[in-house]
Amino acid sequence: MRRSLGDLTLSASYTYSHSIDDSSDRYDPVFTDPADPALSRASSNFDVRHSFSLSYVYALPFFKQPGALHTLLGGWQVSGITTALSGLPFTVTNGTTYSDNAGVANGVGFSRTRMWSAIPLR
Repeated sequence: MRRSLGDLTLSASYTYSHSIDDSSDRYDPVFTDPADPALSRASSNFDVRHSFSLSYVYALPFFKQPGALHTLLGGWQVSGITTALSGLPFTVTNGTTYSDNAGVANGVGFSRTRMWSAIPLR
């Protein structure tokens, strides 16, 4: 969809999709049963169901009259693209020696493999 409202031009798109496979990549920990591959059929690891994108271009309304100022300073535009996707949750880490998913670098955070980790007492 594309719409123009004066100096503003908007473009929007939406996509619904569903990726299904029996093994998303060679490092997938789920093994496919060669006798019945349908047992491993499920959503792909990289499945993104909903994708929305909005782009906009706004022609700045300054120096529109013909002349030297228009030649030097006119014709500028502001533009951007905003994308929203559904997808897999991920764990944010900050690269410290602690398993710190909260990003506060105190060594306390939530993990899939263990419920809490803490700074070792010495």
